[in-house]
Amino acid sequence: MNDRTELLKCFAGSRKNVLTLHHRPDGDSVGSNCAFAEALRLRGHSVDIFSIDTVPEYLMFIPGADTVRVQPPEKIPWHRYDTYWALDMASPDMIGIKPEFPDSLTVAVLDHHVSNKGWGTLNLIEPTEISAASIVYSFLKDTGISISRDIATALMTGLCTDSGFFRYITSGAPLQVAAELIDQYGVDYQKIVSAIQSQLNIEDILFLGNALSLMKVDYERKVAYLPIPYQSWLNFGEAGQNSHLLTGYLQSINGTEFGVLVIEEKPGTFRLQFRSRNRAYDVSALAQKLGGGGHKNASGATIQAPSIDAAISSILSLA
Repeated sequence: MNDRTELLKCFAGSRKNVLTLHHRPDGDSVGSNCAFAEALRLRGHSVDIFSIDTVPEYLMFIPGADTVRVQPPEKIPWHRYDTYWALDMASPDMIGIKPEFPDSLTVAVLDHHVSNKGWGTLNLIEPTEISAASIVYSFLKDTGISISRDIATALMTGLCTDSGFFRYITSGAPLQVAAELIDQYGVDYQKIVSAIQSQLNIEDILFLGNALSLMKVDYERKVAYLPIPYQSWLNFGEAGQNSHLLTGYLQSINGTEFGVLVIEEKPGTFRLQFRSRNRAYDVSALAQKLGGGGHKNASGATIQAPSIDAAISSILSLA
């Protein structure tokens, strides 16, 4: 679904703009939104960015991340804006709840999730792109604005994190984008790598050790799963917010096709994070069966179950 021409007109003419991160924001959500917001500001437009959750500490180096305001979606004054730019949002409820938009608001969706059928007033849905940041980069070049180093850094962060630092790519296109961001706009790639992958403290190391000790493998179904019960989640505290540190291990175990992180965030409520080891294995299809979604190599869902064993049984029954 491609309304690029109308979206470019909207970008040029929309004076009052609002963006939101999706809940539990990742590098692509933060990076693509911060880059797009800065581009709107360079055009002289006003823009606000909201999020139901705080930006993770490890992503605060992204230029513009400090402008994100924590606000429940129902508290956002949607009627004050001309356009809501929904980036990296497969569905409207990805901001935490499904909001009710005023008729006067143009909803402009730029996304790469295969499950996105186009829920906006205007839509640019490109499922073959590996990140929302890639779509934003192409779009911003079409606007004719001068892409700053800050914008490029935010976009590179989104590209790196959603591609698993290029582990999930199936073509050379993401590498070409990365090369342009580095060579033409001066992005410091090593700074991004260091900020995301090399800034661990002792609490993070203890979290990793304790969590990985819970890992189990079902070789018959070729799945690794890592269950973190509610009490353990509480014990991990702030370090547990860095659960992204675990996902690389889920797709590194010989004899498996995918892995799943099962976090009991509240009693009876389980957040699932799927990662594919075998590029041909589509974990988004599995997540969709459980009411979630995402990408072929990385997806998620939230389910209710009476116990963590019951939650795992529900997942394994579909594997």
